[in-house]
Amino acid sequence: MANPDQLHNSLILSNGNDFVSSQIIPYRFQNTRRLWTSTALGRFIAPIPANRKNFDVRNALIFLWKVQGGISIRRTSKSRFAVFIIPFELEHEMNRVLSLDTRRVFGDLFCIKKLEITDDVKNWFPTMEMFFITIHNLFPEQVTSENLRRYFSVNGHITSFGFPHRHHDGRFSINVKSLVNIRAQIRFSINAENALRFYNMVNSEFHNFPTVFCGFCDLLGHKISQCARYELAQQQAELHQAEMDAHMAALQQQHEADTQYQEANAHDNMEAQPAMVQEGMEWTEDSLSSSSTSSLASVVTCTDFQRE
Repeated sequence: MANPDQLHNSLILSNGNDFVSSQIIPYRFQNTRRLWTSTALGRFIAPIPANRKNFDVRNALIFLWKVQGGISIRRTSKSRFAVFIIPFELEHEMNRVLSLDTRRVFGDLFCIKKLEITDDVKNWFPTMEMFFITIHNLFPEQVTSENLRRYFSVNGHITSFGFPHRHHDGRFSINVKSLVNIRAQIRFSINAENALRFYNMVNSEFHNFPTVFCGFCDLLGHKISQCARYELAQQQAELHQAEMDAHMAALQQQHEADTQYQEANAHDNMEAQPAMVQEGMEWTEDSLSSSSTSSLASVVTCTDFQRE
């Protein structure tokens, strides 16, 4: 007879007309009240590597979230963008994870939410995700909920505020919990007007920010080596550089041709000039002059002036 601990059952989750079987639940917990009744959905933003197993993801989540009790995990498909179904043994542990813990797993952003009966499990892809952020370089008059929400509106919206911390230079920083639009560009700084009627840079420090991030297009889910916009910009830059190199080569050839033409004309002009045999004579376009005649003229002029 088989051991009851080795017997399993499947939790069936309804999704309209579709049924998705989640991870198997140990038999010893089936008749326990309020256990394994809370389920979450999770997925990575970047494509899942082929060698990443469910066992690796489960161990990483337990290590990062310090989960009390057990969790189970299963993919809804074999796609690289598959959604994970994550049943929790304890409901309060799932609520703690949803409200407090980090979302960076294997360097990627791992989105997670509570499973609802209306969710499209196989095609779920979130727009907003939670981040803990420290906003720096604030003037005293800028530390208000209205101003902070306005400054951060480029990334999403703030859900809760911490206590502001004053620095030695008179500026303030404050910790906030916010929902960030992960499909849009991430802004880490913004110019904000202060009471002195000039603008200062307000910086946002994202805690546990994913390393799978492109610094070229400021989007999550890929690195710059995998960025299609970066590759397109590189190709355009190479084409522009090739055009500039061809233009500079043409200018150099034209300059060399002009130089050779001028040297040839100068040699022909030297051969066409008449030879001067008298010593001290200089050739000009309209006159002949020498050092002796010019000095003589100057002497005569001075003598006449003295006589007068």
